[in-house]
Parts: sequence; C-alpha cells; structure tokens
Amino acid sequence: MALRMWGVTGAAVQTLGIEPHNLDLASASHFPHHLASSLDDTIAENDDIEQKFLLVAGGFRDFSRITSGYPVEWREICLKNKDAILN
Repeated sequence: MALRMWGVTGAAVQTLGIEPHNLDLASASHFPHHLASSLDDTIAENDDIEQKFLLVAGGFRDFSRITSGYPVEWREICLKNKDAILN
C-alpha cells in the first residue's frame, strides 16, 4: 500500500534491506550533516561571529541548511547508525 502511494506521487521508490539503507544514508545524509554541524559550531564559537557571518556567501548558507533539523532526532539517528557513519 505505501509503495503504491509513494509511486502515485511520482517518487522513485526503492526497496532496500536495513544494512544497505543504513550505509547509503550514512554516506549521503548523516556524514554530511556532521560536517555541516562542525562548520556551524566552528564559526559560532568564534569571538567575531557577526563579522564571520557578514563574510560568508550563499555556499555556506546552502551547506549549513542541513543542520536546521531537530537536534534530538539527529542525536538518535547518529547513535543508532554510528557504525555505518564511521564506515
């Protein structure tokens, strides 16, 4: 039922096992989220944060947009997928 529903929306539906799903999302989503979060934290911890944000361009905004998710959710995602993210 769910596969058919997503198909009707035009989504490209794929069926994956748990392990391939975790590995694929770890490299395509979870690891990039960590990189973006680290960059945000590095800039935010700087004394002249206002100046830094005046200098950054759209690329920073685009890259850091993925960190706008709910932090508790990302904590759970990362704890449950730690091995896949580290691999």
